[in-house]
Amino acid sequence: MDNFSVTRLAKSAHRQGWNPPISVQFSFHDERAVKNGGEDVEGFLVGAAMPHWTSPKLNDFQAAMQKYVPGGVLGSWSEMAWGAGKLMEVIAKTFPAKPASADFLKGLYALNGETLGGLVPPLAYREGKAPTSPTCASFP
Repeated sequence: MDNFSVTRLAKSAHRQGWNPPISVQFSFHDERAVKNGGEDVEGFLVGAAMPHWTSPKLNDFQAAMQKYVPGGVLGSWSEMAWGAGKLMEVIAKTFPAKPASADFLKGLYALNGETLGGLVPPLAYREGKAPTSPTCASFP
């Protein structure tokens, strides 16, 4: 369900004295969902794409958001965009002055267990092969 619907469902259940466990998708990992849902979303099981935005692992993310996007939304979507930039920083170290898409792919194929400092599961890409690294992880 979308964030607004699952919040309405929880509020309705709580009005009736029912407190079921509720699991939501990663887009609920968003400061607006928590703020808008209030006490009704306390205890939700949330699948997040990255650690919570208050994690020390995301200090650089928090600083970048404050500097470049003051008032921007903290959550999985903004974290993933920032994380994609961090991945570009890693693979761009070998780029020529005028990189092409082949250079981007070459950078991805050179990864061998890259975690971006513990932000993502170990990344490894092999040309012509499906990824063998995990597609999800658990964050402290």
